[in-house]
Amino acid sequence: MAPDILFWATAFVAVFFSGLAKGGFAGVGMIATPLLSLVVPPLQAASIILPILLVQDLLACVVYRSNVDWQVLRPLLPGAVAGVAAGFLFAARVPDYGLALGLGLITLAFALRGLLRRSMQHPPPRKPDGRLAFLAGSAAGLTSMISHAGAPPFQIYVLRLRLARDTFVGCSVFFFCFLNLIKVPPFLMLGSYDLEMFQIIMLLLPWALISSRIGVALVRRTDPVRFERIILVLMGIIGVMLLREGFLGLYC
Repeated sequence: MAPDILFWATAFVAVFFSGLAKGGFAGVGMIATPLLSLVVPPLQAASIILPILLVQDLLACVVYRSNVDWQVLRPLLPGAVAGVAAGFLFAARVPDYGLALGLGLITLAFALRGLLRRSMQHPPPRKPDGRLAFLAGSAAGLTSMISHAGAPPFQIYVLRLRLARDTFVGCSVFFFCFLNLIKVPPFLMLGSYDLEMFQIIMLLLPWALISSRIGVALVRRTDPVRFERIILVLMGIIGVMLLREGFLGLYC
C-alpha cells in the first residue's frame, strides 16, 4: 500500500468519526471502517482502525469509569467472544470483494434500520434477558470483527432497558473496549500488520486522541437527533458504494 492524499484525507475523517463515537456519540464510529474501505481493501481498513479504537477506548473508559453497569454488561460478554470467533473464520476465508459485499450489506442495513427506528415509538423499559444478551453479544462480535460495526446489535438490546444517558454511554464504552481487546489475536493471526501499517497507525494516533476529546466536549452540546440523521444518510451512501465495488470485483 502506498498512501496518497486521498487515503490520508479519508483516514483522518474516519478516525474523527471513531473519536466522536468514543466521546459519547454511540454508533457514529460505524462509519469509520466502511469509509476507509472505499480507498483500501476492507480487511486492511479494519486493521488500521483497530489499534486506534483501542487507544480511544482506554481514554473513554477513564472518562466514563463511574457510569458503567456491570449487571448489564456481563451477560453480553460470552456472546461477544463467540461472535468474534465466527467473524474471524469468515474473514479468513472470504476474498476482498466478498468482504466489500458483506460490509456494504451490513452498512446499508444498519443505516436503513436506524432511519426506520426514528419513526417508531420507544417501548417501555424491560429487564435484562440472558438469552437475548447472548444473541446481541454474538451479533455485535460478528459484525465488529468484520467491520467494527457492532454498535447496532448492542444498541438493540441495551436501548430496551431504557438506561440513563451516561450509563448507556459508559456501558457502550466498556463493552467495545472488551470487544476490541479480544479482536487483537484474530487480527494478528490474519497477518494484517507490517512495518508500513504500524507507521500509518502511529501517524493517526495523535489525531485519534484529539478527536476523542472533541467527542467528549461535544456530546452534551450537539443536537443528537440531527447529527444521527446525517450519519445514517452517509452510511447508506457508503453502503451502496461498497456494494458496487463488491459486485464489480465479483464479475470483473
